[in-house]
Amino acid sequence: MLKDLQKSVEEEEHVWKLKMAEEQRQAALDQVKVLEQAAEGMKMDNESTDQLKEQVLLLEAQLEKQLESISFSQTYAEEVAQLKALLTKTQSQLETAQLEEQKQAEELSVVGFVKFMFLVSLYFCYYGAITQSRVRLRRKLVRGWT
Repeated sequence: MLKDLQKSVEEEEHVWKLKMAEEQRQAALDQVKVLEQAAEGMKMDNESTDQLKEQVLLLEAQLEKQLESISFSQTYAEEVAQLKALLTKTQSQLETAQLEEQKQAEELSVVGFVKFMFLVSLYFCYYGAITQSRVRLRRKLVRGWT
């Protein structure tokens, strides 16, 4: 009777461990989905940075054309000042975007490492559960033969 009770307790413990492992796996998968969504958002931000770079190049080209074609007058001075201000503003936005891009790249690196470590720990968790099941099965078989 004691053996049956012990066997029942071991079975319940095994079921409980499997449920806990599954819950941990699901929670981790949910976290990975959130991190992947964040990474996708960061990729979109990187595309915005590329657009800002293109704008800077276009503005620089426009400024050069304006400098070549406009005579030295009040209008010229006003237009150049506006373009310089716009260029300065766009370069500032570009620098801010590049800093953000660098920060996001570092965060993505950390996310990748965390994801890798999670998968490794998940592998060892499942491997441990399988190993415990095999040990129990061997014990049962040994007891059955003796």
